[in-house]
Amino acid sequence: MRRVINYRKLQEQKQKQDSEWEEIKEKRKEHDRQHQQRLKLRQDAGLVRYTKHIVKKIELIEASYQPVEDFTPEVLLIVKADVDGSLEAITSCLETYDCDLCTLETVSSGVGVVTENDVELARDFNGVVFAFNTKISPQVLKLADDLNVTIKQHNIIYKLIEDVKGLLNKRIPPAVNHKVVGEAVVQKLFLVTEKIDGRNMKVFVAGCKCIQGTLNRHSLFKLVRDGEVIHCDTVRTLKHFKAEVDDILEGMECGLALSNLSVEVKEGDTLLCYEEEEYQPEVIWDLPF
Repeated sequence: MRRVINYRKLQEQKQKQDSEWEEIKEKRKEHDRQHQQRLKLRQDAGLVRYTKHIVKKIELIEASYQPVEDFTPEVLLIVKADVDGSLEAITSCLETYDCDLCTLETVSSGVGVVTENDVELARDFNGVVFAFNTKISPQVLKLADDLNVTIKQHNIIYKLIEDVKGLLNKRIPPAVNHKVVGEAVVQKLFLVTEKIDGRNMKVFVAGCKCIQGTLNRHSLFKLVRDGEVIHCDTVRTLKHFKAEVDDILEGMECGLALSNLSVEVKEGDTLLCYEEEEYQPEVIWDLPF
């Protein structure tokens, strides 16, 4: 009778393992499909991988530049725990994550020691193995080292979650914030003759008044019309009366011309002088402890 019971248990365990393996294979197929889609999007956009210099941006008047959604980074986890209670507590915490800056997904989770299959799965998904209160054999550690797979060991749940949060933040590429330092209103347009590329050309210069902050000729400018950014550019000329100057202070009038001669500036337009500040975004995660 005991042999029959043990056989049934083994069969149930095998069926469970087969079911879990089929689920893992489906996840792997879906991940590969999504990876190929993201790779194609990167190739079409001329981007190969994330670096601190490759950040596609969206222009907004008072908002940060952010990477486009198609290039959202991700952290993939393989989680192993000592008992069901620990695993349930960890997965419950992970399920509270909801931030668009970086995707978090658990590829596989289970109770027991970290196995070679876990390491190979992490290699296939470019994931990280998190082991909670469970042992790791020297053979598994060596395999992880050979396959360049990271295994993180923890015995306190909140420290494990904080470690995951740190991984998420590291995957997010830097962003650029626009700090507006000056604002001017276009009061009138003047048609003047300037020597450009060795030729005399008639061009428009905007007669402006600085109504806030400082205009700096070495900074960047946004041309805003009816609340919408029309163009971003540098300035070709910034004059106070007839003299070229570096700065126009609040309350002063000036003659300003953008570098791009084809951009039409109109009376009533706003010119925002701004500086770019790079910063490192961090995920927003209201942890349950």
